[in-house]
Amino acid sequence: MLILRAAAILSILFYLSSPLRAGELRKADVLRVIDGDSIRIMLNGKKEHLRLIGVDTAEIRANNKAIGIAAMRHQSLEDFIYEGKVAKSFVKNLVKPGDSVSIELGKQERDIYGRMLGYLFLSNGKMLNEEILKAGLGQIFLISPNLKYAERLIKSYRENRISRGEESPKARVAPSNVGAGSPPFVPRGAY
Repeated sequence: MLILRAAAILSILFYLSSPLRAGELRKADVLRVIDGDSIRIMLNGKKEHLRLIGVDTAEIRANNKAIGIAAMRHQSLEDFIYEGKVAKSFVKNLVKPGDSVSIELGKQERDIYGRMLGYLFLSNGKMLNEEILKAGLGQIFLISPNLKYAERLIKSYRENRISRGEESPKARVAPSNVGAGSPPFVPRGAY
């Protein structure tokens, strides 16, 4: 009996110390907000850069990406960067250094830059990725295979656009075959 208890305790300790797997919730501590869609966290004693799945916010500094996107949107670079700073401020009001949060990784756990790809759940149970879209501070950015909450994120994004009069409630945006590569999806690895 004692051997069975010891084996059970060892298996639980091994499970808790093992790397985070896709679909599992793990506790992490917020170290700092990098920008509107990236956060530095402490997970299992290791500092990690978490890139939020499903949302893309404006840049916070002038760089080639910011210049290109601002031009594509027919927007001044200054306005685009201001949007990014507003998104970062919004996120900083929801998560602060030292806050305990829950992280769920996507099926693709890291992007080409080595950042963790995941969903961040606040202590009140709300998903940060979704809250950014509800507030109208980001664009929907879904990349296969990380589509677990695609319909939920699209719904939040659309509800914000409808409330601002930017989209008709009758418009059909989310395909019934979510994840099949139809817009607004972009190819895997495009993060």
